[in-house]
Amino acid sequence: MKVRFVYRPSEGKTAAGSGAILCRITVDKQRQKFTTPVTCLRRDWDATRQTLKGNGVKARQDNGVLSKIRTDIEGIYYLMERNHELVTAEGLLDAYLKRDQPRVTLAAATLLWHEQRHLLVGKTITKASYDGYRRKTALLLQFLAHHGMPKALPDMLTESVAEQFVVWMRSHQDLSQNYTGKTVQVVKQLLKWCKRYKYAATNPLEDFAPSFEPTKAPLFLSRQDVQRLHTHVFAADALRRVADVFLFQCYTGLAYADLKRFDVTRDVGLNLNGEVMIYMGRQKTQHSTGQQATIPLLKPAKELLQKYGNQLPVPTNQVYNRMLKEVATVAGLAIKPEQLTTHIGRKTAGRLWLDAGVSIAAVSKALGHRTIAMTEQYYVRAGEDLVSREFNKAFGDAETDAA
Repeated sequence: MKVRFVYRPSEGKTAAGSGAILCRITVDKQRQKFTTPVTCLRRDWDATRQTLKGNGVKARQDNGVLSKIRTDIEGIYYLMERNHELVTAEGLLDAYLKRDQPRVTLAAATLLWHEQRHLLVGKTITKASYDGYRRKTALLLQFLAHHGMPKALPDMLTESVAEQFVVWMRSHQDLSQNYTGKTVQVVKQLLKWCKRYKYAATNPLEDFAPSFEPTKAPLFLSRQDVQRLHTHVFAADALRRVADVFLFQCYTGLAYADLKRFDVTRDVGLNLNGEVMIYMGRQKTQHSTGQQATIPLLKPAKELLQKYGNQLPVPTNQVYNRMLKEVATVAGLAIKPEQLTTHIGRKTAGRLWLDAGVSIAAVSKALGHRTIAMTEQYYVRAGEDLVSREFNKAFGDAETDAA
């Protein structure tokens, strides 16, 4: 790191006329400069000694100003080095210009961000989302500590550092490409917040786009497996109850969070045609988009509600997922037991509806998706039978042409 002062003639003046003294900061061959309050004639500037010539009052005062500028910049540089901060010419200049302002590290800003978001849990964000933010930003702080930058400022998280962060998550943490991309998206949200609250002058990752792998084909239960769950005689009542709760998901498309808070007296009503419907704001999106699921209460779902007196025996998510593995094994489902989770019930509902001829727009509305594109993302591979049926509906039965 070097600090050097340079004489620059004022605009429109000759080289011998009055000019300003610039301060030029160089870090690893990268330069930043700013104009100091010192002015003088070209002949009064000693570039070698980096001082004004003479011993007059003005010369002594101006040299004192330049000396203090150098001392302040060097002091900030040594402080940043001691704190293991990433030092750049731009960052050093910014720290000097803001030396009278509090400098909030990325770690401190992250803590403040979490404190603010925690107040919104249950109002505009869910507890699961909040926990996800914490896990992903914890990875960022772990990366910074691993690379000797525990006190890095928000502005220092440049695109090159972000690329190193991505490589670190993929190689050192063995995280998937999509989880890595989602983590970068959360970090971008954090930096956007830092800029809004003046903890950073810019969002250095504003144009940084993480990459994602194509979405894997979702898992569904076949109609045969759904029927098998209906008819299988379980030796344990607990397994029968879990199977019934799962079947209710298969007929309604409710995610676990929505299933857990489902209340017949509040969430079930009649539409304009007098048909029984479920109307629920989705736990995942109701605070952010106001998205509501509108689901016809089909006969099998009604019968399950009646069986349990309108109070479904929904266990905790952990217990539910564990028991579903046993249900899959005992009932002999085609799906691998370790793959059966509560969310497959929701996916199965969408698949059953599409297979029954329900339009994708109606399925999207019933599932409470924000867009039809989101529904297509999961169900575009719904099966050849669906494609065949739709084309036959439009053009008549397909004929095999041996020619």
